[in-house]
Amino acid sequence: MGKARRDLRRDMANLRKSAILVAMRTLAPDLEAILQDQVNRVIDSALGAYRRLYGAPLKGAKTEIDFAVYGDIWASAIEDEIGATRMLIPQRLSPAIDSIVDGVSEKASKMLGSEEVPPVRNRRRRSAGLVTQVTRINEATKNRLRTIIHRSIQEGETIIEAAETVRNKLPSLSTNRVPTIVRTEMGRAADEAVKEAMVHSEIVTHISVVGCEAVEPNIPTLDGDPTCNIRGVPIERERELEFHINHTGAIVASAFRKQDGSVPVVVQRGGA
Repeated sequence: MGKARRDLRRDMANLRKSAILVAMRTLAPDLEAILQDQVNRVIDSALGAYRRLYGAPLKGAKTEIDFAVYGDIWASAIEDEIGATRMLIPQRLSPAIDSIVDGVSEKASKMLGSEEVPPVRNRRRRSAGLVTQVTRINEATKNRLRTIIHRSIQEGETIIEAAETVRNKLPSLSTNRVPTIVRTEMGRAADEAVKEAMVHSEIVTHISVVGCEAVEPNIPTLDGDPTCNIRGVPIERERELEFHINHTGAIVASAFRKQDGSVPVVVQRGGA
C-alpha cells in the first residue's frame, strides 16, 4: 500500500475519533443535564401535587395521608415528566449532532478530492440511535423511581424523605451511561457520513474497517466474516455493515477505480 493510501486511511480513522471527542465535550454534558433535570422535574411535580392536596410538607413531619393517592402522585409525575423529557432529546441535540456529522462529511469529501458535499441520506437517523438509548435509560430510571417510592410507602416515609432519596441517588444512576452512549452513537453517525462521502465520490470501490479493539463473541458478520476489522467490502454493500455495541473501528476507503474506470478485483476477508 502506497503512502498516500496509508495517509488517507489514517486521516479517515482520525475523522471518526475527532467527531467523538467533539461530541464528548459538547453533547455529553447537555445530555447529562437533560437527564438530571428530568429527575428534578419528577420531584417538583410530585411535591407540587402533594402540596395541592395536603398543604406544604414539612421535613420529618408524619402526615396522615392516603397512601394510594401518594403512590398515584409519584406515578403521574414519573410518566408525565420523563415522557416530556424524551421529546426534548432530538430537539435539543439533533442540531449539534448534524453540525458535527456535516463537518465529517465535508472533510471526508475533500480527502477524496471533491469539494462538493454529498447529499445527506440519513439525517433523520443521526439522532435516532441516541434517542433509542436515552429511551432505555428513561425506562430504567422509571423502574428505579418506582422501587424507591414503593419502599418509601412501605416504610411510611414522608414525601420529603422520599424526595431526598430520589434526588441523592437517581441523577448519577441515570447519567453514568452517557459517555458510552455518546461515543457509540456519535461513532455510528460519523461512519454514515464517511460512507456517504465515499459513495458520492464514485471513485471508492471497496471499504474496510480498521482499529476495532473490542472484538466480541457473536458479533455481526457479512458473508460469514466478522465485521470488526473486515477488509475489502464492495462499496455497494456498505449499508449491510453492522457492528456490536462496543465497536470502536473506523470505516475507510481501501480500493479505488482504476484509471480506465474499471473496478479492481478485491477479495473480502475477515480481520483480527
